[in-house]
Parts: sequence; structure tokens; C-alpha cells
Amino acid sequence: IQCSLKNAGIFLNNIEYLKERGYIYFENQSLVCHEFPQEILLGNYRKVIQLRYDHLDPFLKDALEKASIVGAHFDALTVQNAFHLKMAAQLMKEIEQISRLIFQIDMERFDFGFVNAQAHELIESYIPKEKKDDWNTVLALYYENQLTSSANRLSDTKFCEYSMLAAYCYENTMQADKALQFYVKIIPALMLQDFYRKGLEIIERAKRLLLCQANTSERLRIQLFYWEYQCNFALFDMKRALHAFHSYRQCINLTGIETIRADYCESVILYDANFTNSAYQRIRRCYDLLQNMEVSDREILRLRIQVTTLLCSIEETLLIDSCQAHFNEAATLARTH
Repeated sequence: IQCSLKNAGIFLNNIEYLKERGYIYFENQSLVCHEFPQEILLGNYRKVIQLRYDHLDPFLKDALEKASIVGAHFDALTVQNAFHLKMAAQLMKEIEQISRLIFQIDMERFDFGFVNAQAHELIESYIPKEKKDDWNTVLALYYENQLTSSANRLSDTKFCEYSMLAAYCYENTMQADKALQFYVKIIPALMLQDFYRKGLEIIERAKRLLLCQANTSERLRIQLFYWEYQCNFALFDMKRALHAFHSYRQCINLTGIETIRADYCESVILYDANFTNSAYQRIRRCYDLLQNMEVSDREILRLRIQVTTLLCSIEETLLIDSCQAHFNEAATLARTH
């Protein structure tokens, strides 16, 4: 079915093709098909798409190729405005009627989509690389313009959407610096909206781009590890959060109070990841170090209350008697100061 373009004739041809090669056979007066290689029908499928594409007039081919650059699902108005293509919606409807390679998703809007991912990928593969790079750059500039011209009216969601689209286009043309500029803005914006899984996806893309750069930004690499830790922590995936936090700590040199604060954060992750004994040893060390520090500094005071409270929780879990005393200590520090 996936390789038939929703056409009964092609579907039956696929059945015959599989029968000829022994993947479908008669058994007890029934046609049987246990399994067959996924790629077995792709050769025929590519020929069908090629034929339908070849039947289009040159200006329709051009419109379809530009639509494929926008994506598997696309808005005809985006194609029209980005590529200065007049009457794009009408052209798309004509392409749909002739080829059935795309379809209109919503009859009241100008949203279209390719019939499936394979059709989209094949049409995009017909575009010469140089032209594809030029069109991706044009599209990226269009999305950038949407960001700047509508800056005061864009919702946070739309800001992220246009920024991601611009970044994807620059990434497709191997313009890593420009793509990274957008990714760095998107990640904290996604986190503010609690889109942590999407944030992790963008972090991975940014990390891959950093590997392609000659002059890798160590500061950005550290920031990506920290964001990765925060996203995984928010999703309560503590083992991944711990791995990201370790990667972050390996990249930085911490001293004094910064080390204690980092140890406190790591203790929280260890405790939530059920490494309770390791968390206890680390937080106990933090607590002992803080006893010798003045609480007149608000940051030290805040950290001491946090450390003592976590120590109390872990002690309660491990059935250590001093948990009540540490609870009272944390409460007294908070009340007094």
C-alpha cells in the first residue's frame, strides 16, 4: 500500500511483482505472504514516481521541487512568498490533479503534503546540489525575515518554529555557524515552554554541527552539556542527566563554593537516580565543608540550607537518626536569616 500511491492499479502490480519473485504464493487455496524485504518494491516505486514527475510541464516541476525544499508538508503561501512563485496554490492543485504526488491537507487552507516520505525524498533528490543549496539559503532568509518583521507580534511558539526552520535550512547548506546561532537561541526558549524533548533534539543537532567546525567553541560545548543535563532532569531521566552533568563538569574548572554547589547538584541527581549511598557520601562532604563558612553571604546561606535539607532527606531514606536534627538546623537557618 505504501508503494502504491493509493492507486489500485499500482497496488495490484505490486502484488503480481511479489508473486513473480516468490514472496507471495498459494497455500491451501489462499495467497500467503509472510514477509519480504522492505526495499524490494522501491525500484518499481521510483519508476512510477519518475514517470509521474516526467509528465509535468517544466514550470510545474520547478514548483514541485521548490515545495520539496520547504518540507514533506508545506504551505503554498510559503512557497509563493519565499520563491516569488505566483499563484502557488493553484499550481499545487494542478500538480495534485496530474501527478497525485501531493495532496491538499485542508480544503479551506493552502496546506499540502507529499503522499509519503519516499515521494518527498525522491522529488528532492532530482534537484541539483547547487540549486538545492541556493534554494535552502533563500528559504532560510525568508524565515529570518519573518522573525525580524514580526518580532513584536510573534508568539514564543512561532519564534521557535521560524528559528528552527531557518536553522534547518542553513544546516542543509552546511552553513554551521548560522545554524548554530539559531539553535543557541531556540534551546532556552523551548525549555521555558517545557518542550524539553524538542530541546534535547536541537541540542543533539547543535553538538553534531560543532564537530564539523574547524574552530570549535568550547564555551558553547559546555553550555550544551548543561542544557542537556537540565532537559533530562526536567524529564526525570536521571541517568542521562547524570551523564550530561559529568560531561559538563569535565569541561570546567571549579573552585571553592562553585565545587560545593556542583556537588550539591550532582547529589540531587544521584539521589533521584536511586544511587542513595553515593548521594549521601557526596552531600555529607558538602555539609562538612560549609560548616566552616560564614552565613553572612546570602549565596552561601542559600546553599547551606539546600545542602542541609537534602542531607536530611537522604538520611531519612537511609534511616539515619540525625535526619531530624538536620531538618531543624535547616529550618532555623531559614527563619533566623
